[in-house]
Amino acid sequence: MGLIPAVENLDLGYDKPLCSSLAERYYGEIDTFHLPFGEMTITPNDTKFITELSIEGKSVKHANYMQELERDKIYVFTKDVFQWDEERTKSEMLVGKSKQMIFHLSRLRDNFMGTKKLRAEGNVLTRERIIATDNAYVLYVLGCVIFPDVSGARVSANFIQPLQPFDKIHEYSWGTAILAHSLNELIKASRARRNQIGGDMAFLHALIYVHFPIFAQRAFENKEWDHKYYGDKYIYKSKPKNQNKGYLKLRRQLDNLTAKNVVFDPYKEELAKGKGKGKKPLPSCDYWEDRAFHRYPLDGPSRTDDDSIPGYMTWYPNVSHTRVIRVDERPKIEDKALFVECLLFKMETEKPSRVLDNPSKAINQGREKC
Repeated sequence: MGLIPAVENLDLGYDKPLCSSLAERYYGEIDTFHLPFGEMTITPNDTKFITELSIEGKSVKHANYMQELERDKIYVFTKDVFQWDEERTKSEMLVGKSKQMIFHLSRLRDNFMGTKKLRAEGNVLTRERIIATDNAYVLYVLGCVIFPDVSGARVSANFIQPLQPFDKIHEYSWGTAILAHSLNELIKASRARRNQIGGDMAFLHALIYVHFPIFAQRAFENKEWDHKYYGDKYIYKSKPKNQNKGYLKLRRQLDNLTAKNVVFDPYKEELAKGKGKGKKPLPSCDYWEDRAFHRYPLDGPSRTDDDSIPGYMTWYPNVSHTRVIRVDERPKIEDKALFVECLLFKMETEKPSRVLDNPSKAINQGREKC
């Protein structure tokens, strides 16, 4: 099977406001979305049933995987994979902002496109050219679908490693790879001053539609859906004229979500039929699944659907911001004299550590404190 489902699931159009609204609720410290009714996260079953990629098999970043390939080793790989010598590799490879070696996807495509056409026209193609084209196509898919960054235009040279040997590519657990990369990109996107999201957006917005049906109204259901994988169930075509207003509306909707608006186990029927069952992916997800035992002073994680352990919902609001649009619960003081009196009282009780030589300035600074 390999990466074929990932190519079939590729959708360049996605629900940008919806993905952004959910991403800002992601807490990278514990890899969960914080919502009014509690926490949710993305699971291996999500990638299995949305993308149909395997969640079993060998980890892409296995024990022998090098996190950062040295130039000399990259030259060895490109010689085997693309039939490029060192000089050609240097001319094609770029250096990213973090000094990471990258390939530009458009240049990679331009170098190998037209191979099928040449063969159809009767041109003789060497075995090396065909193998190099296959490798380039797979690396292109990795950069576009499995490991896309915010640029959407480049792929790390490190990902050339899974291409060898080529006949073993299908043995990797690509489902867990896309899951891990999506979670990592959500961590980056949730940070302040970050205005872009990397990762497979088609996967993310399909995930939202599947678990939050009320948002699926923003798309339309694919009448030709073959019930093979959920990533193909909805087609997003809506392009709101004013995305800022749509974004604020989505924020409010997420702020008002309840557990009744959520489908916690959308794959229940498929799992009951035995679909998706198999060996656990490598590396093991046991630690992640049991995160509550490690991080919180609770008796365990959530049980089923909207059923939570005793004390969870009492604890949860104290450690999380369940709403993005905060409700100001402070009383509105319209009387100016009353406001000044309140402010002076607050300043006296707080006993500032320094002398304020400008009382009027202090009053202005303290408006939000009263």
